[in-house]
This record gives sequence, structure tokens and C-alpha cells, in this order.
Amino acid sequence: MNRTHLRLFVSAICVGIFLSTSTPTARADALDNWTTNQVSTNWFGLGHVVYGNGRYVAAGSWSSYGAYLSSEDGLNWMLRVQGDTNGAGNVYSLVFSEGRFMTTGGPLGARTGISTNGIDWLFGWVDVAAHLRGMAYGAGKYVVVADALDGNRKNFFTSTNGTDWAGPLLATARDYKDIAYGAGVFVAVTGDGYVHVSSGGTAFSRFPEFAGTGSSISYCKNLFISPSSSGTNALSSDGYFWTTAYTGIAEEMWRVKYENGIFIARTTNHLVTSTDGTNWVQQTASALPGTGEIAFDGTRFVNVGSRWVSSPLPMAFDSFVYASAPLVALELAWEASAQLRLSGLVGHPHRIEYLPSLPASATNPWQTLTNLILPSSPYFIADPESPSAAQRYYRGVLLP
Repeated sequence: MNRTHLRLFVSAICVGIFLSTSTPTARADALDNWTTNQVSTNWFGLGHVVYGNGRYVAAGSWSSYGAYLSSEDGLNWMLRVQGDTNGAGNVYSLVFSEGRFMTTGGPLGARTGISTNGIDWLFGWVDVAAHLRGMAYGAGKYVVVADALDGNRKNFFTSTNGTDWAGPLLATARDYKDIAYGAGVFVAVTGDGYVHVSSGGTAFSRFPEFAGTGSSISYCKNLFISPSSSGTNALSSDGYFWTTAYTGIAEEMWRVKYENGIFIARTTNHLVTSTDGTNWVQQTASALPGTGEIAFDGTRFVNVGSRWVSSPLPMAFDSFVYASAPLVALELAWEASAQLRLSGLVGHPHRIEYLPSLPASATNPWQTLTNLILPSSPYFIADPESPSAAQRYYRGVLLP
């Protein structure tokens, strides 16, 4: 077959770009190829990024203030909030859950922030000398947990609007690390082998059956996950009964997220992913760029980092956003038949489809060449029928 008649259509999940080539060139794996975007100079330092409601949101701090940015594609960013004029404090956590972006911070006035679109934010203040370590929303209320500087007030606080807070709720002070909502309950971890569980967000009960000692908890696809140690996560479907699961990952995971059908987490140096929240694959051989969390929109991964550039206070930073190349890629290699070089997420399902001619239609639909669990990236697949075809178009799809 004439090589000029081969075409590639490359897509991740349902997002695609059309590529055509008559002289294929080598392409690095997507997770070895990151675009760096400096978004602050001698100002705020980014440490958190999430994806939700069709938008990336990143957050960080400088001095005792907060900064919030958003992006539609992970490449182009806009500053939405700077705390010295909008009341945003230091950012210690950023999560997307129940259709909401939520942040917590402290300690110079323990601050909270909520947004449904990642652009417009409402900020609140909790009357406690505390680091607010996590926030969750469910059952019509917000709940935050604190590991207070004031030792008598390490506790829970609640709000119906995310800005006006009541509490503390418990008489006993504890060092709370994080909280999540799912399966009809709030679950908070203390890092000492216990969980506190509440069905309404006001009365919490302590349970010793917790199998972990981690500092974060997430609710992802009907599963509570609390990374506990190197190679171990604690798992529960209801928040009350827990098991220990071995991950196969050498490093302890950071907060687990479930985005576009994939469980993802960062370790100190690497990206790890899972199809079920139990069995994990390390996706990057070399160390990730950045020092912050990682997010995924189905097309590319995004993470953040900062570099401290001044001392003493006010502390200031240079900040960076790192975006991977489009995740799923096909290239053409040449033997007796077409060799397709597929790059994507190892251990996750992919499909390669073909089309005799464009455009695709009801009478000319994309046809499956092969379905596979990607064993390595890149991976070569042959199309034995390509020599007899006048022309053929291909696309690669990452399946949920």
C-alpha cells in the first residue's frame, strides 16, 4: 500500500485531533513530554490542582494569602482570585466533590473557599487558630476538620453555606487530617488508626476498625480510599468496615482522585493509576515535574509546582504548571504491513479503530481493529489487512 494513503486519528476518551502523515516521525511517550508554563514570578506558590465541571482549577499561597487560577485546557491559565483583595487565605487542600470545588487553609484566620465553576469563589472564616486540613460536602452541609494550633479545639466545624461556620462539634481534641463524603456518610481520618463517621455531619462516632494510618481520604467510584503507607491503602465501601489493600507501588500515594473513568494519584516522584482503585500501575519511569498534586481531564495530565524565591516573610514563589502531551498517540511504522505505535496508559483498556474513508457516518462507521489492555507504552500493533486496502484511517481511544 502507498504510504501516503495511511492516516491517523488520535483521541483520548472522546476528545480527538486529526493528524495526517506521509513521513512518520518519532514521538516521545506523552508522560515523558511536559509543557512548562510559568504562572507567577516572585508571588504565589501553587501546590494543588483538580479537574471538574469541565475545568482545571489550581490554588496556592503567598505570605498568608491565597491565589486561584482556572484553565479550560490545562495550557492557558487565568488568575481568578488573589487573597489580598478577596479574602482568600493560605491554601492547604483543594478538592472537587459533589459538583463543588472546595479549599481549606490557615492558620492566620482559618479560611474556607467554595465554588461551583472554579471562577467565582465564596470565602469563609472559622473561629479557630487552626490549620483546616480538609472539607467535604454532603447531606446539605459542609464539614471541615482542623488540626488546631490551639490544642483544645482540634475538631469538626459545619456550615450550610460554606462561609458561616459552627463548632467545634466534639469535646475531645484530636489531630484530624482529612475528611470525605460518600455512601451517605462523612468519614474523617486522624492518622492514628481510627476514623470518625457521621451520617448527618453533626454527630460523629469513633471507630477503631480503620485499617490505615494515612493523612488523606477520598471517595471515588463508590470506594473510600486512604493511602496508609508505602505499598498499602485502606479501603471501604461504607466508611465503617475497612480492609488493607496492597498496591504494588513502592512509594506512598498522595490523595487519590477518580477522573474520567480512571483512579489517579501522585507519589513523591511518580504518577500511578488504577482501573479499580485496588490494583495500581506506575506510569512514569522518570520523576514527574513539579511538587504538587496532579489532575486529568481525559486528554492530558496536569500538575503544578513552585520555587521559593524570597526570605524572610512575606514568602514569595515562582510557580509553574506542567501539562503532558495528549495522552493517547498513534504513529506509523513500516514493515510488510502497517505497524501502529500506540502510546497511552499502561494497564488500562484501549481500542484501535479504522475507517476506509472520511468522513465517518452511519453508513461508514469506525470499525474495531483491536481492543487491548496496554501492556507497555509505546506498544506496536500490526494491521494485517493494510496491504490490501486502498487507504485506511486509524484512531486510538482510551476506554473508561
